[in-house]
Amino acid sequence: MRYLVITALGLMLLLLAAAVATLPYMLGGEFVTAQLQQAVSRHTGRTLTLLKAPTVSLFPEAKVSVEGAALSNPQGMFDGTTVSVERLEARISPRQFFTRGTNIREITLVRPRVTLAVDAQGNANWNLPDNAGSGSGGSAGAGIASIAPVRVFDGELTFSDERSGNTFTASNITAEVSLPLAGKPLKMDGSLRWNGELVNLQLFVKDTGRLAGKGSPVELALRARLMEAAVSGRVRLSGGLDLAGQAEMTAPDLRKLAGWAGWETAVGPGLKDVSVSGALAIAGGRVNLEDAKLAMDGMSANGLVRLLTGGDRPQLEASLGVNRINLDAYAPAPADTAAAGSGAAGTGWSDAPVSLAGLGIADATMRLRAGEITYRKLSFKDASLDATLENGKLAAKLNEVTIYGSKASGTMEIDGSQNLPRLAGTLNAPGADARALFSDLAGITAISGTADVVLDVVAAGGSQREMVSTLAGTAQLALRDGSVDGVDASAIAKAVQGSILEGWSDAGSGSTRLDTLDASFEIKDGIAEAREFAARGPRFEVTGTGQADMLRRRLEFKLQPKIAAGQDGQMMELPVPVIVSGPWAAPKIYPDVEGILDDPKSAFDTLGKLGLNVEGTGQALRDEAEKLLGKEGARQAEDLINNLLNQQQD
Repeated sequence: MRYLVITALGLMLLLLAAAVATLPYMLGGEFVTAQLQQAVSRHTGRTLTLLKAPTVSLFPEAKVSVEGAALSNPQGMFDGTTVSVERLEARISPRQFFTRGTNIREITLVRPRVTLAVDAQGNANWNLPDNAGSGSGGSAGAGIASIAPVRVFDGELTFSDERSGNTFTASNITAEVSLPLAGKPLKMDGSLRWNGELVNLQLFVKDTGRLAGKGSPVELALRARLMEAAVSGRVRLSGGLDLAGQAEMTAPDLRKLAGWAGWETAVGPGLKDVSVSGALAIAGGRVNLEDAKLAMDGMSANGLVRLLTGGDRPQLEASLGVNRINLDAYAPAPADTAAAGSGAAGTGWSDAPVSLAGLGIADATMRLRAGEITYRKLSFKDASLDATLENGKLAAKLNEVTIYGSKASGTMEIDGSQNLPRLAGTLNAPGADARALFSDLAGITAISGTADVVLDVVAAGGSQREMVSTLAGTAQLALRDGSVDGVDASAIAKAVQGSILEGWSDAGSGSTRLDTLDASFEIKDGIAEAREFAARGPRFEVTGTGQADMLRRRLEFKLQPKIAAGQDGQMMELPVPVIVSGPWAAPKIYPDVEGILDDPKSAFDTLGKLGLNVEGTGQALRDEAEKLLGKEGARQAEDLINNLLNQQQD
């Protein structure tokens, strides 16, 4: 008995194995083709075209393979396909061979081409009938009972909208997608290549059938080398992209991101470490970001941003409060200033190329309120400005800004539309702290007081040094109730009476009080010529002319001082002008010997009134004349000196 049972079971297993092995041949590809085409037509209203009949295998798993397939656009739309695929593989349940249903466990698409389109009437070719997936029109079990994820390898996606002309193309798509039947969510987790960059993405669409109508909730997360972004909200594809929700984005380099998006940008410093978040609304090519929080180059801002992307360049509107605007982030690095004033290498101006082409990245209208604006050592507080940017030209109006205690105003124009950058600006800063301003502006720490500054300047050049060398315009300075450190007028007066020709650089280490100082300058080619220079203190008066060489950071002034002499403090003009020469941070001060030789008799009369040793001074003049004028010049000077000495002795 035991033997018979085993034999019977063995025969049954053998028969079952034979039946299963011959099942694909009994079913045939035509049956599967017909089932797929009927199911697709019933549930999508489309035509499924198969270039070859499917092949069916049961081992090692039940699977249907199709070489070449295409899904048509909906009836009534333009000709073409929504999806075509080089190869399709579907894992199926073996039970469907007995039930003749379609229960798909998994679909694999190799090199699919998905073409999404919206026609001029707003019809989307991805829409499915309202009864899709209901199984109506067929017997129970004849429809698609379930579909597991669709796996995509090396896919391509294109999108076009006839109404707006917008297009989009992505390639090298590798993803896992849930099949978007009507009323069902679409989920996608994968990657694609867009404009040469790999993008990893996750997408959730609650109902794809509503995208071209009233819209559907959507969540999208993107991660690429040049950016990371996340958007959640309601999306409608009707007349273009329409979105309302929340968004956030980070990018390590805004220039590279803009280039990736197809907007040309120039190489330059700044525009790094960007982050943006806020309430996002997109409609009609306009992007609104309310309650925006932005950060870039270590600065942060909040407010409202609007972006219009339909033209050649984005159009930006912004109303923002900024904690700090750091202009150093967009300027070349400063040159070595260790040897300031000692030649080109030590002038402190950079030869690094300056490019303002980045201003052409967008056109903009901005209203900014900045807690601080910094450039090098300069610091401006509580700035309110309006700015417009158009065709690479930036025009800004400083409505109000606090500059070292001054409530100042001004304008600024930056032209990056030409090969040679151009800058122009005006500034009216009354009541500024002179010591802090001049120290940060030019490294001059010796002057203190309350300064009124008026500037109107323009410059052009391919580097900071070139711009300084072309600087032109006017400047005015009025200083009140100040002082000059390192220069003691009283000590100088005593030095005049003792050693007029030895220089006064070390004549005093104290300071000289300044009641007033008024100067106006005409600037050309980086050199500021003093049209007027007058200073007054308790025991001196100074007038004169000269120039400040902005490029070399040097002063060359010839001043005519008057110093209080005698017990009555009567102002007497010094017998020689005073020369102020050298680096503007530490100029040398010495008498003008050539000046004393111009009118030696008058000079000796004054020296006598000041109580000088005239004979000793005459000998010093001989020595100094030889140094300055050479032997022949010294001989001529000696004749004058001898005559004067003889007159004094008589």
